[in-house]
Amino acid sequence: MGRAESSPLYGALGIAASAQLNLARWLFGVSARWAAVDTLVTDATPSGFNMQTLALGIDLGVRSSFHGFTVDASVGPEVRIENQEAFGGEASPDGIGGGTSDVRLDASLRLAMEPSSSVRFFTEADLDASPARLAKARRLDPQLPTLPAWSAGIALGILWSLP
Repeated sequence: MGRAESSPLYGALGIAASAQLNLARWLFGVSARWAAVDTLVTDATPSGFNMQTLALGIDLGVRSSFHGFTVDASVGPEVRIENQEAFGGEASPDGIGGGTSDVRLDASLRLAMEPSSSVRFFTEADLDASPARLAKARRLDPQLPTLPAWSAGIALGILWSLP
């Protein structure tokens, strides 16, 4: 998966996994997403800057069929855990950083091939936002960049279905 995150603009790469229960056209699911690389795109990064993000969520959705494809739309809360660190300057020679968590609302749209076998390809786009951070920006340390208030992502993958 690839992600773009709010101002200052971050770019992220990582992996994601989810499990869903499909009851008629309703979907109930859990998801996990790990951005192993989160870096600033528009601003200069502090020396030795590193950021990683883990997001865990639950969702409720609906599935529709459309011209040989399935379209899944879902929404739900997620907990996002972020860690930022950088090498320190004169004030803190050992480094700066820390971790924090946030609750967000996530919405996603997935397009997959019609189920003709138990394995099929998909593409998914999602958008998540933190109500608290949209109202007020947050930093872990004055020398570190502002934490993202929203993110948007796109993923390519494989779905595996039980018979």
